[in-house]
Amino acid sequence: MKMRVRVGFFLLAFLGFFSAFSSAMKCPGVAHYKLSFYGKWSTMTHPNAVPTKGFPMFSPWVGASHVADYSMWKPGMMASKGVQQVAETGNSSLLRDELMMRMMYNKTVWKLIQQQGGPINGTDMVEGIDVEVTADYPYVSLISMIIPSPDWFIGGDSINLCNNGNWRDSWNVAMLPPWDAGTDSGTTFTADDVETSPQGNIAVINTMMNTSFMNLQGEIPTMGMLMFQRVNKPTQYMCSGEQKYMLKFEGMWTEQRQPMGYPSNPRFSPLIGCTHMYNYRFWSPMTMASKGVQMVAETGNYSTLYYELKNFMEKYQGYIHMIYKADGMSGAAETTTMMITASGKYSQASFIAMIAPSPDWFVGVHGAELCGSDGKWKESMSMYLPAWDAGTDNGMNFTSENAPTLPQDVVTVITKDSETVLKGMNDIPAFAKITFTKYTATNPPGSGAQGISAAVGTLLSVAFLAVICFLS
Repeated sequence: MKMRVRVGFFLLAFLGFFSAFSSAMKCPGVAHYKLSFYGKWSTMTHPNAVPTKGFPMFSPWVGASHVADYSMWKPGMMASKGVQQVAETGNSSLLRDELMMRMMYNKTVWKLIQQQGGPINGTDMVEGIDVEVTADYPYVSLISMIIPSPDWFIGGDSINLCNNGNWRDSWNVAMLPPWDAGTDSGTTFTADDVETSPQGNIAVINTMMNTSFMNLQGEIPTMGMLMFQRVNKPTQYMCSGEQKYMLKFEGMWTEQRQPMGYPSNPRFSPLIGCTHMYNYRFWSPMTMASKGVQMVAETGNYSTLYYELKNFMEKYQGYIHMIYKADGMSGAAETTTMMITASGKYSQASFIAMIAPSPDWFVGVHGAELCGSDGKWKESMSMYLPAWDAGTDNGMNFTSENAPTLPQDVVTVITKDSETVLKGMNDIPAFAKITFTKYTATNPPGSGAQGISAAVGTLLSVAFLAVICFLS
C-alpha cells in the first residue's frame, strides 16, 4: 500500500512538473507581425502552359491565428467548403464564416488574417498584412488561390511563431509549392469545371503528376515566399515611474465633413478604457467584440464593459493598471478631457466611445504606446479616429432599426467600400481625434473621469474577504 502511495505521489509530482514545464514554454502575451508575400510565378520561372488570358495571379490572402490542434487545411485532409471556395474561385466568404464560427463556439481560432485589396499579379509583392498571435494561439494558417486554376492554391499550414517560449523576431516560408484541393479534376490552368467525386484529399502537386507547374528542368519551383516580421516589440527598457497624461478627445463629426446620412442628434457616448500592459487588449480589429464592447457600440452603455475590465483586473492581476470612464455624453464636435496614469510596464492605453446614433459603430484606440523606444515617456501623441463596426448589427444607416448580425462578425474599420450609408465617399474623414499630453504643472488635470487602479481594486477585494471571514 505504501509503495502504491509513493508511486502515485511520484506520478503526480512528475505530471505537475511536466505541466509547469510545458506552460513555461509558452510565449508570453500577444505578439504582432507584418506579413509580406513575394510572388514568383512567371513565364521565366514556370514556362510550361502558363495561362495566356490575363496575367498569372494569386487571390488575396486569408487565414487566421489558432491553437495547436486546429487545422484550417493540411495535407491528407479533405478541404472544407470554405477552403474549396477559395481554391476554386478565390472567394473567401465561406472560409471567413467557418473561421468566425470557430472563434465563437469552440475557441480554436483567435483572429482573422485578411489581405486588403484585390488579386496579386504573379510576380508582385504585398506587404503590411496584420497578424496577431497569443500565448494560446501561436499558430498561423493561410491560403491563396492560384488564378486561373481548377482548385489549386498556395498556403501555409500551422506556422508556429513561438520558438521555445520566445516569439520569433522574423520567420520566412521560402517554399510555397502548389497544392491540389481535391475538389476538381481539371488538369490545366483553364480547364472546364470537372467536380471530383468522391472528393479527394488535399495533396501537394509534384513532379510525378506531369503537371503544368514543371519547368524545363523537370522541377517545380516555389510559387512565392511568405515573410513574417515582428512589430511593436516591447522596448528593452521600460519607462520608469508613474506618468500622468491629459487625454483630450475632440469630436470631428460634422455635417460638412460627413454629410451622408447625418443624423439630427449626433454625439459620442462617454469614453471608457484603461491603461494596461502591452500584451492585453479588450478590443482590436479582426477579433470578436465582447458583450461589453457590443453594448458600448450599440447603446453607449458602458456598465457591462466596465465590469468586464474590473473582473479581469481582479482575476488576472498584472495586466490592467487603471480603468477610466467619463461622466457624460459629448457633442459630435465637442472636446472632453480626462487625466490618466501610465506606469512602468503599464504603458499602453485603450479607449472606445459609441458613435451615436448608429447600429454598432464606435471610435477608439487600442494599445496606444505612451513609452518611447528610448525608454522615456512621450511628450505627446495624437491619433485620428475612424469609425469602426463592432460586427454585431447589420444596420446601414445611423438611425437603422436593430438587425442583429448572425453569426456575429469581427470588428472592422468602416471604409468607402463598406455596406453603410458612407459607402462611395472618396475618403471617409476621421470622426474624432485623441491626444495624450504629458502632464506638467502648467497643464492642470481634467475633472470629468473616474478611475480605479489595480492596487485599489486588490485592497478592496482583500477588505471584502476579511469582512466575510469575520462575519462567518
